[in-house]
Amino acid sequence: MVIYSRLELAKKLSQKNFHMYLCSTAINLTSISKSTENNSGDFSVQLVELHLPSWPELPPSYQTTRNVPPDLMPKLHEAFQLSRSSFAEVIKTIMPDLVIYDLFQPWAATLASSPGIPAVYFATSGAAANSFYQHSTTYGNDTFPYQAIYLRDYERMTIDVLLNIEDSGEDFPFGSFKRSCEIVLMKSCWGIEGKYLNLLSFL
Repeated sequence: MVIYSRLELAKKLSQKNFHMYLCSTAINLTSISKSTENNSGDFSVQLVELHLPSWPELPPSYQTTRNVPPDLMPKLHEAFQLSRSSFAEVIKTIMPDLVIYDLFQPWAATLASSPGIPAVYFATSGAAANSFYQHSTTYGNDTFPYQAIYLRDYERMTIDVLLNIEDSGEDFPFGSFKRSCEIVLMKSCWGIEGKYLNLLSFL
């Protein structure tokens, strides 16, 4: 589950004496609380709820990629795009020194920049996928340098759906890299994805 990649990063940083907040939907925070109740003494991460729009077809139990039916995934992404005001309130209340954001909220970097807070993108899907999409965003239909990585037609259709989500704006979902302040955090392994990491550094 993607949220746990963010939790693990928050744990590691909290152990380096950073005060960490993890902002997500209520159902994700409940899951995190249950999974960490027996070892919460090993780290200190404060959970903060992100409020999504309340729609009949997207009840709170569906406000996570773990539970939402595939046909409602675009609706979930749309709800995330409409949660800007909720996140803006979080920023205003906490006033963190740094914001770490993910693929589906590139606008978080813009909201953070308003009060002068730097923001860094955390990519959890690995360097191969990220370099492919970033290359496509930068060079359009030019051939990707490594032919083992490609999209099938039905996968392209899924991406097209994401690109046409209402109220997305701000280069969603592939504008995350260019909004990141100086560095990008990535869940990867140099020994496995070194060539893709090198490619990303030039894109």
